[in-house]
Amino acid sequence: MSAHGFCDGSIDFEQDLIPILKTNPVFATYILTNFTFYSDPWGTRIGREAIPALGGARIGPYRILASYKTKNGEKPINIIINTHIRWFNKDGSEQKGETLDLDTATKRIESLDSITIEQFPVEMLKSLHDHKLKPRVYSIKLLN
Repeated sequence: MSAHGFCDGSIDFEQDLIPILKTNPVFATYILTNFTFYSDPWGTRIGREAIPALGGARIGPYRILASYKTKNGEKPINIIINTHIRWFNKDGSEQKGETLDLDTATKRIESLDSITIEQFPVEMLKSLHDHKLKPRVYSIKLLN
């Protein structure tokens, strides 16, 4: 597999990330009720050189610029959605262990594995304010 077949790419929060979050309702509820988001999530974009049938698709981990409320105001953070990926062949069989050959994978299913919260880089705070990013609040109703 070519190392050059991967780069970053954004995904749509509601269409792409919500189905992944739904695989772990506890984490999903926590994420949607405790954070305000300022960007679309971005993950690793698969290149055609790496996995021909899935070229252009995105996979986790996904990063999202967000904030949470403290008694001193909003605190900017990066939320990382770590995923577990299952790979499948054209015939629908799952690739596992020694049968894992991403060159022949035609489908992937991701589930929420864990979340990581990173302190937002101080040097990026000015950029956040300069771009006047509007907060996005998502409802847990999206999980229904």
